[in-house]
Amino acid sequence: MTTATDSDATVGPFQLDAGEPVADGIRRMVASQLDAAIAGLSGTGDDTDDGKTVHEARKSCKRVRATLRLGRKALGSDCYGWANTEVRDAARTLSRARDAAVLATAFDQLLAEAGRPRSFAAVRRRLNTAASAEAGHEGDALAEAATRLGGVRDSMAQWPRNADGWKALGSGLQRIYGKGRKAMTAAVADPSDEALHDWRKTTKYLWHALELLRPAWPGTLKPLAKQAHELSDLLGDDHDLAVLTTVLQTGGGLPPTLRRLIEQRRAELQRDAVSLGQRLYAESPQDFTRRIGAVHRLWRREAAAAP
Repeated sequence: MTTATDSDATVGPFQLDAGEPVADGIRRMVASQLDAAIAGLSGTGDDTDDGKTVHEARKSCKRVRATLRLGRKALGSDCYGWANTEVRDAARTLSRARDAAVLATAFDQLLAEAGRPRSFAAVRRRLNTAASAEAGHEGDALAEAATRLGGVRDSMAQWPRNADGWKALGSGLQRIYGKGRKAMTAAVADPSDEALHDWRKTTKYLWHALELLRPAWPGTLKPLAKQAHELSDLLGDDHDLAVLTTVLQTGGGLPPTLRRLIEQRRAELQRDAVSLGQRLYAESPQDFTRRIGAVHRLWRREAAAAP
């Protein structure tokens, strides 16, 4: 078994460092993601494209929420609960500002994969019109989200430090993995849109948690993170098609041929997701956490003993 001596052991910008207290690492991760999101939303970042700015800010919010979940014990329930709610609400504000554009992209991708990129022109016009109208209201959403995220950033100096080492992370990882495994079981038993979306959200948290922990065991955690990323993408594509179906049904009609294309593609996505998910979530939460925790402790001991 190899740990941080693997060739891929350099600590990246969204990864914990063996040489720092866990609570400090959690703060560093949250601060870097919040700073990037706030800069973009406030117009002081590098991007001038509002669509790209919103996309990047939403990704930062997801990383922050995964980090908070992983380090929940170090932060305490009150701090975690408040910060998580604020970041969640900021992300929802941004989601409302880009939903129509996401659906237009999902529609185009569906038709391209079906070899019918020019079909259903009337539907495309409806989606593009909605996306254009939505884009006109992005400014207010960006400002509101930046304010919420700024409040979380300002509060960080008072965040508690309740635990360190694996004690600060183990329960968070076990909860993340366990909720993902439970959500998968529920989605397999009843693949409703809501159940599949819940599975996607929990899997995305697992992906980001594994990114944070990756330096402790790169040879194992890097491919695990890649699998979680792939699974969240499959479930995300399925969710976009589910929302597209609902929007078209309530906003002018869903052509039967298009409905069949959506249903066929969703069946493929769900089949692939279940196949991958059953491998990713094959262990019990306790065994999964115990295995990674043992290596994480070794990684930190090696760092402490290094000259």
